[in-house]
Amino acid sequence: SSYGSAFSENMLMSWMGRVNYSLMNRYLLSASLRYDGASVLAPGNKWDYFPSAALAWKMQEEDFIKSINWIDELKLRAGFGITGNSAVNAYTTSGPLTQYNYVYGTTPGIGMIPKDMANAELGWEKTRQINVGLDFAVLNRRLSGTIEWYQSNTYDLLMNRAIPGITGYSNVLDNIGEMKNTGIEVSLSSINVSSKDFTWRTDFNISHNKEQIVSLVNGKEDMKSSGWFIGQPLSVYRYFLVDGLWQNTEEDLAEIAKWAKNGYHFSPGQYKPKEINQNYKLEDDDKQIVGNRNPKIVFGLTNTFDYKNWEMSFFFYGRLGQKYYYNIDPN
Repeated sequence: SSYGSAFSENMLMSWMGRVNYSLMNRYLLSASLRYDGASVLAPGNKWDYFPSAALAWKMQEEDFIKSINWIDELKLRAGFGITGNSAVNAYTTSGPLTQYNYVYGTTPGIGMIPKDMANAELGWEKTRQINVGLDFAVLNRRLSGTIEWYQSNTYDLLMNRAIPGITGYSNVLDNIGEMKNTGIEVSLSSINVSSKDFTWRTDFNISHNKEQIVSLVNGKEDMKSSGWFIGQPLSVYRYFLVDGLWQNTEEDLAEIAKWAKNGYHFSPGQYKPKEINQNYKLEDDDKQIVGNRNPKIVFGLTNTFDYKNWEMSFFFYGRLGQKYYYNIDPN
């Protein structure tokens, strides 16, 4: 059996103002400003501003579009905004203590030791995003959809920075690094059949996102121990590559003998490692990034059938260009 107790408290407070403006029912403007405060961040950095703005043009209200009878809606829009993240445990910035059990002579005791190094500068993690989209509906809204492009940059990431152990701590939570995501999303909806008793609707969506690490703890320096590399997605596979199989030829047998001098015993028919350093040793620098866990394309297709009071639907979902790692153990 065991016992214990714990208590923590945190607070999030927000103020927000918004302005909407419409000109001739064609040109739309929406702007907002948030002022958010989080108790878990450092004094002096708890509050920050997060602005956003969006513009839209209802093109179907223009005379040169109104004359096209089969266009029901055509709206071009663009937006920009900044959002914040304060996902930090309570009291982290003030250097909390943790319980430590020790023995004083022959008597057990309970004390407290520092847990995390204080950071008086820790503030909000921010994401700056811009997006451009087109909404449309045609043929009496039998076909409608959206096409959207976006790019987001997340900076001042809340990450652990390694520090010299002489300080008494191995790392400290800090605002470091930057990530970038760029992508496009397309969604389509159609009413294929519409009658008194029967309706058939189809919804289709497809998206592509490219994730990229821009900078890390030490700027443009990779963090191999964490599997993070500049210019690559956050989750990648990095392994030794195979350059075919060893053959029973004089050339390959001579190469096998060179590997054997360093303790690597290969035989014809086994895999041949692809080496970068050409020193007949499998080292970390010989590993290469062979793929990532994120799919290149994600799509979904849903069909819905309504007949009187009955409804039936089915869907397909797929991810393309994604790599999986599976370690096949022959034992």
